This record gives sequence, structure tokens and C-alpha cells, in this order.
Amino acid sequence: MNGIERTLYTLKNDYDLKNLYSEYYSIKQAIDIAISALEKQLNGGWISVKEKLPESEDNSVLAQFNNGSIETVHIQDYFDDITAGLDENGNQLYTKWYISQGVVAWQPLPEPYKELN
Repeated sequence: MNGIERTLYTLKNDYDLKNLYSEYYSIKQAIDIAISALEKQLNGGWISVKEKLPESEDNSVLAQFNNGSIETVHIQDYFDDITAGLDENGNQLYTKWYISQGVVAWQPLPEPYKELN
């Protein structure tokens, strides 16, 4: 078990804060944020599409496909609803393009390079 895995285990299993009542929720929220940050580091920043999709906006993310390739994709094109024909009653059907394209995970683009003074 590496350091990140050990820290995650400790945060998830060794802290019983239920007896702190009034402070519980703010401490629990802080621990949840820490767990989330550590899990992102453990996965190299990749977020499974089964866990969460990016917020819809006119922006791009890195997407990893089921064949292992990684590409920059536009969020609204890949993750928002798109039309998928009509059902037997003539009602519009919708799907998301990432499903048919085999996207398995995504992550935000890194911050642009900034010259250090």
C-alpha cells in the first residue's frame, strides 16, 4: 500500500466523527474533500464516466477511450444530449455521444504554462 492508499484508508476507516455532532458536518466535508483530492491523485486525475460527467460548458477535456487512446474533446459535443432518432410513437430519442465513442474516463485540461519570474 503506497502513501496515498494508506492515507485514503485512514481517512475513510479510522475516523469516527459521529460523536462531535455540531462540528461533524464541517469536519466530514473537509475529509470528503481530502479523500476526493487523494483519489484523483491515485488515478492520475482521471474520472470514470461511470462516476461523474463533466459539467456542461463550452470547453474541452481530455478523454480516454476504451482502446487506450487519449484525445481532447469538446464537452458539449461528447457529453450533452444529442438526438438519436424517433421511437415507435414518434417521440424524439436522445443519447450521449461519449457512449457510442467508447469514452471510459476524462479529466480537465491542465492549466496553461506560466513563465516563472
